[in-house]
Amino acid sequence: AEVSFGQLAQTKASSPDVRQFASKMVTDHSAANQQLASIAQSKQMTPPSGMDATHEQLYQQLQGMSGSAFDQAYMNSQVQDHTAVVEALETEMQNGSDADVRNFAEQVLPTIQQHLQMARMLAGQ
Repeated sequence: AEVSFGQLAQTKASSPDVRQFASKMVTDHSAANQQLASIAQSKQMTPPSGMDATHEQLYQQLQGMSGSAFDQAYMNSQVQDHTAVVEALETEMQNGSDADVRNFAEQVLPTIQQHLQMARMLAGQ
């Protein structure tokens, strides 16, 4: 979802800062997705190939927006999503039973926390 949203924001955002943030989301989340897909493959698991219904609905809404309204809605969604991901990663680090997944969570948590901080700053502008 973050990669798809980032790609959309790279074309629709009116703010250069939001476009730059979106570019970072595409780069960072693509790398994390590849790493997680590799872990899943090593465990004979198949990760989801698309967005869940909630993110799909939000994506459709964002497609119909433009200008500062798009920027604000995108950044607000990024704050919500990154808050949830930080919580999920922290939970995995504390309670996860798979060492590879716990290690992944530990590796990506600082990046996701940085994304959250950036998203909060941009959403507040």
